[in-house]
Amino acid sequence: MRAYTQTRPCDPSFLTLSHIPVPTIDSSQLLIRVSYASLNPGGSLIMQLLPSLFRAPMCIPEMDLSGTVAACGSSVPRSLNLPAGTKVFGSVPVGQHAKGSGALAEYVAVDPSSVVGVDGVKGEEVAGLAIAGTTALELVKAASLKIGDSVLVNGASGGIGHLVVQMCKNIVGESGRVVAVCSTANVVWVKDLGADEVCHIPLNMKD
Repeated sequence: MRAYTQTRPCDPSFLTLSHIPVPTIDSSQLLIRVSYASLNPGGSLIMQLLPSLFRAPMCIPEMDLSGTVAACGSSVPRSLNLPAGTKVFGSVPVGQHAKGSGALAEYVAVDPSSVVGVDGVKGEEVAGLAIAGTTALELVKAASLKIGDSVLVNGASGGIGHLVVQMCKNIVGESGRVVAVCSTANVVWVKDLGADEVCHIPLNMKD
């Protein structure tokens, strides 16, 4: 299979398009044919922060993905409803990623707990939801919002922030108020996401 690989901490310009064997799965795993992979700063940070002693000699970057189950291990519970052909999205766990497995490949082997079946949505729309989406969800849960509340979302056009804006507006409703902070270039987009008021930073900055 084709996969982007890296052998040392580096920026994306040093990735190599390699041809490596398709991963083998054990009876408890799924083999996912990757359709879309999402770029997330977390993948790069792992390579930079994890000592080389604990890293695989060759790593495949990135963790979030969407795709199709290509093979299902014999001991994967049928109750999970993840047979071959199922559309899924999910994330390569951090521990597995540190050992070299990643989403920038044609195939990846993961445990069933790492993916969720999806239906009626586009793969490119859910490929980046595993890390950013669950982080946004936990932040919103911690805020304990209710209908009619007012909430401030800082970094509202970032990978997590733009999801938080939408979740918050869905919870507080029309009687509530979502105030967002973002860079000037993203004001219109953040308003379209549901923010009632946008405070922008008139500097040459990126969220």
